[in-house]
Amino acid sequence: MNVAIHALLLTGYATAVTTAAPRLLSRSDLPRRSPALALALWHISIGCAGFAIGLAALKLMSAARYLPVGRHDHAITLVEVLSAVLTGLFITLFFTGRLVRAAISLWRTRRTTRARHLDLLAVLGHHDPDLDATVIPAPAPAAYCVAGSGQVVITEDAVKLLEPRQLAAVIAHERAHLAGRHHLLVGWATLLVEAFPRVPALEQLRTATSDLVELLADDSARRHVDGSALATAIGLLGPAAPNGSLAATGGQALVRVERLLEPPPRRWSPLVIAIAALTPLLIGVPLFLATSPADQLF
Repeated sequence: MNVAIHALLLTGYATAVTTAAPRLLSRSDLPRRSPALALALWHISIGCAGFAIGLAALKLMSAARYLPVGRHDHAITLVEVLSAVLTGLFITLFFTGRLVRAAISLWRTRRTTRARHLDLLAVLGHHDPDLDATVIPAPAPAAYCVAGSGQVVITEDAVKLLEPRQLAAVIAHERAHLAGRHHLLVGWATLLVEAFPRVPALEQLRTATSDLVELLADDSARRHVDGSALATAIGLLGPAAPNGSLAATGGQALVRVERLLEPPPRRWSPLVIAIAALTPLLIGVPLFLATSPADQLF
């Protein structure tokens, strides 16, 4: 049956993408040169793999057009048709169900955690108009932003420890997180991991997303403050931050410091250009596999 061939090819494509894309992206210098492009390719590649699985399910369910048996193709039995349709329905319901359940669970957990944290900040913290941030007492110097609240939080020890230009750099970094709504990207990657645990590509996506949004925030902050000031602050601040927050010391701290002190060259390597050119291919291949007649694919 043609639909089975299409489904197998689409599933194979999804497997190939989730295996090859993380390796290519992690081994290239694209994240260092253009974290925005790297982040887009990470999510596009994983999204295209999911798109291919969805198309495979739709192709299987499209076998219903052969019912009742004998209307179109006498060579196709009722068992084959029902097997294809039920498999497509199962795939659709399985993936949709896990995503919805994980989304509800994660949303409830994040909402409760954020509400408790904001209540705690209201009691313990005070707004510093000069910093335009909430200052709290804490046993370690730290800075972070509370996702979805618009608040930048910095500890009293950090205010005492950092120089004015370092404080400005840290706050600019956190403001960049809020302006870019980076918590949504990290949240989406986390949702996929929660919905489909023990899938290496999704674990890598979450890690890469967390690292790349820090580079994006660094680049944004560096447009307004000295990169060396932010690099020094990263080394001085502690890593502590509550769940659901983006800390100034998040991601790969050493990579960030090196990149801030020695910004990557503007010239792009051929490998980076080749990887960037993969985007239309990633989107086009599953559509080609789903729409081309099976006898023309071999």
